[in-house]
Order: sequence, then C-alpha cells, then structure tokens
Amino acid sequence: MYISNIVTSLLNAHRVLKISKTKVNLDMWVIKPLISVVSASIACNIISDYIIIQNSILDIVFKLGIIGGVYVVLLFLFGVLEKDSITFLKK
Repeated sequence: MYISNIVTSLLNAHRVLKISKTKVNLDMWVIKPLISVVSASIACNIISDYIIIQNSILDIVFKLGIIGGVYVVLLFLFGVLEKDSITFLKK
C-alpha cells in the first residue's frame, strides 16, 4: 500500500509538471534544501550539547527553533528563498 501511494504521488507530480511545462530545477528544489536541513540538524546537535534544558517540552521547542531558524537562514543564503517570496515580509 505504501509503495502504491508513493508511485501514485510521483506519477501525479510528473503529470502536473508535464502539463504545466515546468522544468525541475534539482539544484534549487532538492539539493540546496537538503543541504540546508542536514546542516540545520547538525547545528542543532552541536548547540544542544552545550545547552541542557531539563523540561523535555522546552527542549523540543528549543531544538525546533534552532533547526527552523538555521534552515530558513541557509535557504536565504543559498538563494532558494528571497525576501519578495515571503508574504509576511511584504509591506
């Protein structure tokens, strides 16, 4: 069942890309975000080794904040995100 859902999703995505004549930009859509999320996870592990929070809920929130923050910063630095592409930054 899992394989069937994955194959169906991939085929649907392929069809949408084909109909809309969108070319897949692997560098901007896959490679840079993947590097960003791996780097954010490594940064979280390094930072959380030095800061110990006893409450597990606060620890999870802290780690999610680190991962999210580093991920977004890296996406901006890699040029995947631009200031104009984010609606809440528009005035």
